[in-house]
Amino acid sequence: MSQKGVSLMAKDTLTAKQEKFVQGLIEGKSQRESYRAAYPASVKWLDKSVDEKASTMMKNVKVLSRYEALHGRLIKEAEDDCIITAKQVLQELANIALANGSDYAQVVEREYEEENEGGETVKKRYKTVNLIPTESLSDNRKSAIAGIEQTQSGIRVKQHDKVKALELLGKHLGMFTDKMELTGKGGGPIQHEDVSLEEKLKFIESLKNT
Repeated sequence: MSQKGVSLMAKDTLTAKQEKFVQGLIEGKSQRESYRAAYPASVKWLDKSVDEKASTMMKNVKVLSRYEALHGRLIKEAEDDCIITAKQVLQELANIALANGSDYAQVVEREYEEENEGGETVKKRYKTVNLIPTESLSDNRKSAIAGIEQTQSGIRVKQHDKVKALELLGKHLGMFTDKMELTGKGGGPIQHEDVSLEEKLKFIESLKNT
């Protein structure tokens, strides 16, 4: 977060040096470092003396109030930066669900020359797989990759579970619903019996004794 963003809150209740002390704390400096930055003359003081002055400064109601306000705002903005929206989640699922193997590799045909038994040069063709460089992939396609590893037979590109992503998207869209039917004895309707209040109390009492 920028220094400008932190300084937007009212600070007219503090002196310039007190404000600089608080801003130092918000930047992550210790009380000692913040005090010396705000009061340059204290650079020549013993650490103990600076610590005592800084501690006293923090007990000042206005200074403490200003610090807590800025610190609270700092935390809130940090939390806001970490929030993942529902739209972002759905986008990530869509990236996985819509990705295909051909997005990462292509089957190409190549040819080579070879001499036959008669000494003639003939051209032969073969098919091979070419991996698409990661720098050529879009961010959406990259997000569908679970991992890339070098194996004995070549490079392996592993994708996230496509079926699971489709299932989650389908449920979000209401395409899949779990249907559960309850039936009574022999497949018939469930029988309901009226139970008296006295019987209910006896049942509850029996549970206490178990």
